[in-house]
Amino acid sequence: MFIFLFLISLINPSEFGGLPADASVPGLAYSVVARYGFPNIDNVSALSLLMRGGVALTFGYVPQSIRDILNYGTHMKFRNLTAISLYSKNAAFYYRLINRKEVKTTNREVEYSIDEFSLAISDMLYYNLYGGLRLGYYFVRFGEALIKDGIPEVNLDTGNGFSVDLGMIYKIKGICVGVSLKNVLSGIYYSKFSKDVLNLSGGAGINVEPLKFFSFSLDGFIEKNGKPNYSSALRITPLKWIGIFAGYTFSDKSYGIGMELHYKSSDFVISYRKKAVFVTWRYILQ
Repeated sequence: MFIFLFLISLINPSEFGGLPADASVPGLAYSVVARYGFPNIDNVSALSLLMRGGVALTFGYVPQSIRDILNYGTHMKFRNLTAISLYSKNAAFYYRLINRKEVKTTNREVEYSIDEFSLAISDMLYYNLYGGLRLGYYFVRFGEALIKDGIPEVNLDTGNGFSVDLGMIYKIKGICVGVSLKNVLSGIYYSKFSKDVLNLSGGAGINVEPLKFFSFSLDGFIEKNGKPNYSSALRITPLKWIGIFAGYTFSDKSYGIGMELHYKSSDFVISYRKKAVFVTWRYILQ
């Protein structure tokens, strides 16, 4: 519990959007298509490779400096809670804050947020081949204030949407090969604005575990009519109760680092990427 309170003390009451469902993901620089061992929603078929289920809370924070982190108070700040997961070996339900953003210019101010609620299922399709399906629901809030021809104008709207993701993993000995498709079907419907269709994207990756305490992976992602993005990561577990991981994304030349601690029925994950700190607490259900 002391470790948990210490990690939570890093969280500052400021809003930050676009966060993953688990702190392991940015720490691995999003090289997660063929990864398993945590509730990986980026490829839902990884749920079938979990040994146990649990509940997970994920927080995100963008500190201004290292002093900002060290001098922060020790009380919990649930305002930064960005994802809640309830998962088992073959299924998961989670909430995630996809984006919360403010755009300000001289004559225009825009605020919007997107909340995601998802149900994911996964199972073995054939010997060593696992498949998964994710159904997502989105709730969008949008507000715009602008000055047009010297006259103030305000636009408010809400939207409801959905998406369907697919994933597969083939695992043999110490090698996992994974593929995923996101937004195979999608749509967000507004009261006043036109329908939005989310970009179709796909990924493929391989994870190799030559030793029980060491593994590495390579992933590639591409959106429709977009350029491919590549990332790589490695993970070292020198002891049963600790894991250290790091990754690098070639497209934006950014890295991620993280550490995972296992204590009794809890996992504590802390990671860093692009000046942001991520924390996940998982409680394992026996």
